[in-house]
Amino acid sequence: MSATRIDTLRKFETPEGVLLDLRVAGAAPRALAWLIDFLIRIAALMLVGIVAGILSISGIGEAIQAIAVFVVFWLYHVLCEVLWNGGTPGKHSMGLRVVHTDGTPVGWSASVARNLLRVADQMPSMAILFSAKFWMLPVPTYGLGLVMIMLDARGQRLGDRVGGTLVVYHERKPRPRVTQSGVEPWSPPIPLLATERRALLDFAERRPTWTIERQIELTDQLEPITGFTGKRGLDRALSLVAHLEDQR
Repeated sequence: MSATRIDTLRKFETPEGVLLDLRVAGAAPRALAWLIDFLIRIAALMLVGIVAGILSISGIGEAIQAIAVFVVFWLYHVLCEVLWNGGTPGKHSMGLRVVHTDGTPVGWSASVARNLLRVADQMPSMAILFSAKFWMLPVPTYGLGLVMIMLDARGQRLGDRVGGTLVVYHERKPRPRVTQSGVEPWSPPIPLLATERRALLDFAERRPTWTIERQIELTDQLEPITGFTGKRGLDRALSLVAHLEDQR
């Protein structure tokens, strides 16, 4: 078996030209995460069903159930992934999260695309009867999705390929401090996005492997934030990294 099948660590390049090491998740942890989320969704629907039964006056109960089914089976993953650091309760419990293929946090369009394609990844699928109304709710076998995850070097199912996403292990180990002790921290005048903070830390970590010209070329892109280009802009960027490290 090749090393790429054993070690799931992959290198990906951010839009800023920084290489990230991401460990993609395999089929087993993703299946367990899905099972946890499925049980949570079923429990939520059962609770809604009880409430709907109490409010079954003039069709209000049925309307509540219909809305709940739509939210639980179509919006649950999207809302969790975008608003909760790329993960659902199941993914977080398994130490997983969804990111773009360049390592940046997943956005709305990518999350919607990857989750809409679950219908295709669930081929073939089965169904069970649920609630007193005998609604048919899908219980996916994820046959196609599991096969694609196991065969793809990046562990991408069809939805991931279309959405441009990866399911990776969440990095729990704190990064070592990479700026020199003599660098004075500098706080930016405007708040930085999570992707910008991560890119700066990655830049500082890999800076020793680049020429000074390449470092300046990259930090020149930060001129709207640092106010400088050239060597002075590089120094200001390193001061900004020192500030970020003090906040961790």
